[in-house]
Amino acid sequence: MPVEKGRLAGMRRHFITAACIVLASFAGQAKSQGPVGGTKSDAEDDIREVVIRHQMEEWARNDEYQGAGQGRQESAEAKQLRHRVFFISISDKDPSDGFMKRFQNFPRKVKKRSGALLPTPAGGWVEDRETHLPAVLFSADEIHWTSASDVEVRGGLHCASSCGHWDSFIVHLDGGKWKVIRVDMLEIY
Repeated sequence: MPVEKGRLAGMRRHFITAACIVLASFAGQAKSQGPVGGTKSDAEDDIREVVIRHQMEEWARNDEYQGAGQGRQESAEAKQLRHRVFFISISDKDPSDGFMKRFQNFPRKVKKRSGALLPTPAGGWVEDRETHLPAVLFSADEIHWTSASDVEVRGGLHCASSCGHWDSFIVHLDGGKWKVIRVDMLEIY
């Protein structure tokens, strides 16, 4: 009988080990999958695009609104502030070429972060390194998953030494598409 108990205990250990291996492999697969069946990395690129695009469209709308009432006599200052170049930063780095292709039809010139001249603390505007036109740098950083269909993304914009803000974007998956549903401003500078 003691041999039988030893054999059962050994089989039980092997069964538990095998079950743990199977569960760990499923957990690894679930972690790497995004909520719509693609990879988590693809989903996070989609989320960052939505956050960046939301900011860029908001800025472009404000540019158009501010210039609308000026007519032909738009001031030189207003023209200077009409930003024709947008830069993108992902976690303080240049985005991939593949990510940049998502913005190729945006109605402004969109470039990687490394093409921007950033202002000094003493003053100045974000500028395009090539043309020296005023520009805006938009960012989307780390993504915090709160559920399979809800995330929080930190990001914001920078346009001058004292022009910018840092925000928390609440993004929700709705009908297979990510949408910004709320923006909470965290810091203005």
